[in-house]
Amino acid sequence: MAFILFSKPILAIDNSEIANLCDSLLGNRKGAIIVAKPYLAQIICAVGDSDIVSGAEKYPPGSVFKIVSSLAALEKKIDPKNTVRCTYYYPIARGKVLHCSWKPGHGIVDMRRALSLSCSFYFYNLMDNGLAADDIKEMAKILGFDESPYDNISCSTIKKFDTKSFKYRFAVGLTGIYTTPYHLLRMIGTVANAGLMPNFDDNSLTKIADIPDENWQVVRDGLKSSVSEGLCHFAFDNKISAAGKTGTATIPENPDRTCGWFIGYYPADGIPNWAVVVLIVDGTGFTDSAPIGAKILNHLKNTRRCATMEPSVLFEPSALFNGR
Repeated sequence: MAFILFSKPILAIDNSEIANLCDSLLGNRKGAIIVAKPYLAQIICAVGDSDIVSGAEKYPPGSVFKIVSSLAALEKKIDPKNTVRCTYYYPIARGKVLHCSWKPGHGIVDMRRALSLSCSFYFYNLMDNGLAADDIKEMAKILGFDESPYDNISCSTIKKFDTKSFKYRFAVGLTGIYTTPYHLLRMIGTVANAGLMPNFDDNSLTKIADIPDENWQVVRDGLKSSVSEGLCHFAFDNKISAAGKTGTATIPENPDRTCGWFIGYYPADGIPNWAVVVLIVDGTGFTDSAPIGAKILNHLKNTRRCATMEPSVLFEPSALFNGR
């Protein structure tokens, strides 16, 4: 396992400018926003409700967890080009059905398109065709959900099976998993870095072993497509090449309330300059968090590089950053 370390951060802009932007976009809503430089493993700002920012309050991730399920499926050698026809209604045991995220359904989708459109039907189908909840749990562990991601933030909570529909709902982040913005920041940072996990405590990167570049590329392609033509497209300026994913989940303790996420990075190709996580409580990822994330990434796109680092260990970047 390779460790890529950096030292001597040299900031080139005032971080308070970004923090003030995030604070103004969050307004009086309960939630949190974190902005980071994923390739430098450096958090730029974290604003919002103190219990959320501290990790004391955890929330289900909703569809952003489909990234974990996708990587788990790829590790099981499930072909991402395999397609299913999403008809909105997915039948499960005893005549019950689960609903997809879009009525009347997404039609024919493969993994990349399922990520782009956030097609839950596709992920339900994976759970009946080669993927198990334990596979997803193992991938969540690899991505650090059972670790403190930063400054003693407590671990995510993954629960045991509780209903017949658990495996399906777990695959799309609706049940069984409670997490923090920092965990999702590290996850999206790892995707942005094509397998180099940022460690925000010491500004280092850790190479995730045994996950091939092509697996990261499938997920990166899906998230890029989400911004360019998929579910997130409405929120973004056509001139920005970013990647992102939304997620919405009911808060289990109060089914009348939801939480909405957006996680993303810029640029979508090459070495990532920026990553952002947005959580809005009593909102949705589509209507509330994605527009905020888009405004932040668009602002950052027009900002000169925030920092440079002098590497204490030199390394060869992933092949994904070399145009392959």
